[in-house]
Amino acid sequence: MAVTYGVKVPKYLSAPLQLLWWEQDEVFLIISLIYYAAIFSKLFWVLVPTVPYWYIRAKRKNPKGFLGHLLYRWGISSIDGCPTYFQKHFSE
Repeated sequence: MAVTYGVKVPKYLSAPLQLLWWEQDEVFLIISLIYYAAIFSKLFWVLVPTVPYWYIRAKRKNPKGFLGHLLYRWGISSIDGCPTYFQKHFSE
Protein backbone atom coordinates (compact mmCIF):
# COMPACT_ATOMS: atom_id res chain seq x y z
CA MET A 1 0.00 0.00 0.00
CA ALA A 2 1.17 3.46 -0.82
CA VAL A 3 1.00 6.16 1.87
CA THR A 4 -0.15 9.61 0.82
CA TYR A 5 -0.24 12.31 3.52
CA GLY A 6 -0.92 9.76 6.25
CA VAL A 7 -3.74 8.02 4.34
CA LYS A 8 -3.25 4.43 3.16
CA VAL A 9 -4.22 3.90 -0.47
CA PRO A 10 -4.70 0.27 -1.52
CA LYS A 11 -2.64 -1.06 -4.41
CA TYR A 12 -5.78 -2.24 -6.22
CA LEU A 13 -9.00 -0.28 -5.67
CA SER A 14 -11.20 -3.29 -6.44
CA ALA A 15 -9.43 -5.49 -3.86
CA PRO A 16 -11.73 -6.43 -0.95
CA LEU A 17 -10.88 -5.39 2.59
CA GLN A 18 -8.97 -8.18 4.35
CA LEU A 19 -8.28 -9.13 7.94
CA LEU A 20 -5.34 -11.55 7.98
CA TRP A 21 -6.23 -14.03 5.19
CA TRP A 22 -10.03 -13.63 5.36
CA GLU A 23 -12.10 -11.17 3.36
CA GLN A 24 -14.59 -8.77 4.93
CA ASP A 25 -17.70 -10.89 4.37
CA GLU A 26 -16.02 -14.01 5.77
CA VAL A 27 -14.98 -12.16 8.94
CA PHE A 28 -18.54 -10.83 9.36
CA LEU A 29 -19.92 -14.37 9.04
CA ILE A 30 -17.49 -15.76 11.62
CA ILE A 31 -18.12 -12.94 14.10
CA SER A 32 -21.90 -13.17 13.76
CA LEU A 33 -21.82 -16.97 14.27
CA ILE A 34 -19.70 -16.54 17.40
CA TYR A 35 -22.18 -13.92 18.65
CA TYR A 36 -25.16 -16.26 18.14
CA ALA A 37 -23.22 -19.18 19.63
CA ALA A 38 -22.59 -17.14 22.77
CA ILE A 39 -26.31 -16.43 23.09
CA PHE A 40 -27.88 -19.75 22.06
CA SER A 41 -24.94 -22.19 22.61
CA LYS A 42 -24.80 -25.88 21.62
CA LEU A 43 -25.82 -26.04 17.94
CA PHE A 44 -24.24 -22.72 17.01
CA TRP A 45 -20.83 -23.75 18.35
CA VAL A 46 -20.91 -26.60 15.84
CA LEU A 47 -21.79 -24.13 13.08
CA VAL A 48 -18.90 -21.74 13.86
CA PRO A 49 -16.23 -23.79 12.01
CA THR A 50 -18.48 -25.56 9.48
CA VAL A 51 -20.51 -22.71 7.96
CA PRO A 52 -17.48 -20.49 7.14
CA TYR A 53 -15.69 -23.52 5.66
CA TRP A 54 -18.53 -24.27 3.25
CA TYR A 55 -19.12 -20.58 2.51
CA ILE A 56 -15.46 -19.96 1.62
CA ARG A 57 -15.36 -23.13 -0.44
CA ALA A 58 -18.48 -22.15 -2.44
CA LYS A 59 -17.23 -18.58 -2.82
CA ARG A 60 -13.88 -19.64 -4.27
CA LYS A 61 -15.46 -22.23 -6.56
CA ASN A 62 -17.93 -19.81 -8.21
CA PRO A 63 -17.33 -16.57 -10.14
CA LYS A 64 -17.06 -13.17 -8.48
CA GLY A 65 -20.45 -11.77 -7.45
CA PHE A 66 -22.07 -15.20 -7.29
CA LEU A 67 -23.56 -14.73 -3.82
CA GLY A 68 -25.16 -11.38 -4.69
CA HIS A 69 -26.79 -12.86 -7.78
CA LEU A 70 -27.95 -15.90 -5.83
CA LEU A 71 -29.59 -13.70 -3.18
CA TYR A 72 -31.20 -11.68 -6.00
CA ARG A 73 -32.53 -14.84 -7.62
CA TRP A 74 -34.03 -16.03 -4.34
CA GLY A 75 -35.70 -12.61 -3.87
CA ILE A 76 -33.78 -11.73 -0.71
CA SER A 77 -31.96 -8.68 -2.10
CA SER A 78 -32.13 -6.44 -5.13
CA ILE A 79 -29.53 -5.18 -7.57
CA ASP A 80 -29.79 -1.43 -8.13
CA GLY A 81 -30.75 -0.41 -11.66
CA CYS A 82 -31.87 -3.89 -12.70
CA PRO A 83 -35.40 -5.18 -13.31
CA THR A 84 -36.91 -7.77 -11.00
CA TYR A 85 -36.09 -11.42 -11.58
CA PHE A 86 -39.62 -12.33 -12.64
CA GLN A 87 -40.11 -9.46 -15.10
CA LYS A 88 -40.73 -10.84 -18.62
CA HIS A 89 -41.58 -7.77 -20.73
CA PHE A 90 -39.50 -4.62 -21.03
CA SER A 91 -40.33 -1.24 -22.49
CA GLU A 92 -38.05 1.74 -23.06
